Amino acid sequence: MEDVIYFYTVTDKYGELSNFAKLGFEADGKYWPTVEHYFQAKKFEGQTYENKIRRALTAKNARNMGRSREYPIRNDWEVVKVNVMRDALNRKFQNNQAAKILLLSIGGKVLV
Repeated sequence: MEDVIYFYTVTDKYGELSNFAKLGFEADGKYWPTVEHYFQAKKFEGQTYENKIRRALTAKNARNMGRSREYPIRNDWEVVKVNVMRDALNRKFQNNQAAKILLLSIGGKVLV
């Protein structure tokens, strides 16, 4: 399977591609520590819980907080979630040169 790159944890060979990689970026006038923080927080855009997720100590904490149903998820989440992830990834790779170079190095391989 040379044409497939598997990654999940930040310690993997391609770990910088993970949404948990500590490669922060600016968006919406705020700093986001990871893609995971941004994605999970945006489920609760406009609520105080959004900022609590942004400030979570780790990406795992942000993920767990985002999975909570203690607070209502925005009504349009199913419609916007792919674009939210796309925006986060674009910002991550625009602002982190090493990660961008790594991503471009995979060529036509499939990321899983």
